[in-house]
Amino acid sequence: MNPLGIAGLGLGLIGSIGQLFGNGRANRELSDLEKNDPANQQSALAQTLLNARMPGATQEQQNIYANRAQTIANINRNATDSTQANLLAGNAEGVTNDAFNKLGIQEAQSYPERLKMLQEAQEKSFADKAQIEGAINANRQNTWGSIANGGFSLGNFGMNGGFNGMFGKGQSTQKDYNVGPQNWTG
Repeated sequence: MNPLGIAGLGLGLIGSIGQLFGNGRANRELSDLEKNDPANQQSALAQTLLNARMPGATQEQQNIYANRAQTIANINRNATDSTQANLLAGNAEGVTNDAFNKLGIQEAQSYPERLKMLQEAQEKSFADKAQIEGAINANRQNTWGSIANGGFSLGNFGMNGGFNGMFGKGQSTQKDYNVGPQNWTG
């Protein structure tokens, strides 16, 4: 048996097997990354923010209610008669309505920015997913290449007589086709 053939077979098989295991592990890690991708989490957060009120809107609404209540309490305490109280309370209600209108406008203006944030997060998530899927596909193709290389290593070993004497009583299974010069003229 040819020692170089055995070494070549051993290295080829070890390399193929090592790459098979390495690609399998990489694919598992990529699948885990895909499940826990920060871009997916960012997309989920952006979706939540899009569906929620504008940040600070609830506090501002509470402030409007508190100001109205304080104004009405001051009117009731200081008014000289009911006509004056009704007039000032109506004015306070108008101020309150104006404040709520401004809050509504601010919330409407914040929506496009939150929508843009969601779209950007979804695009990033899609790009990351495509990149991960591409890496997994490349690993699968490399795995099949490793299997083929292992087969070619075995084939080369056998074609170079590496299996001679391994499966018999030391007899060669290779036929000698060198029969010398032929006289083809007739």
